[in-house]
Amino acid sequence: MTWTITIEAATPSQNTREGKHWGSKTREKRTWYWLIRACPNFLAIPRASGKRRLTIERHARTVPQDPANVHGGCKGIVDDLVQHGLLVDDSPAWIEHGEPRHVPLAKGEKPYTVIYLEDIA
Repeated sequence: MTWTITIEAATPSQNTREGKHWGSKTREKRTWYWLIRACPNFLAIPRASGKRRLTIERHARTVPQDPANVHGGCKGIVDDLVQHGLLVDDSPAWIEHGEPRHVPLAKGEKPYTVIYLEDIA
């Protein structure tokens, strides 16, 4: 089964995230915690009981980022998914990372993030 979470904000890049003060990182992580929790289909996603594949798409107008930069900027979001019970843990035994992608936006589109969670048998 696959579940989709769409958030009306683009994930931070790793480069931007690493340059921030720890307090700013903490506030940003808290914001993402609530953005995930506020998604309309959040309650329809069952708690994780096994390994899941996580794929993140970052839709933004900025210069396209390489997959490592997209992935590195999402560390706090992965931790939030564990806190919510949507992932058992962030270790390789419980999570398989799909290829993170940066998708350029068309003119006039607003930035957003799509998170895909898929049970792995």
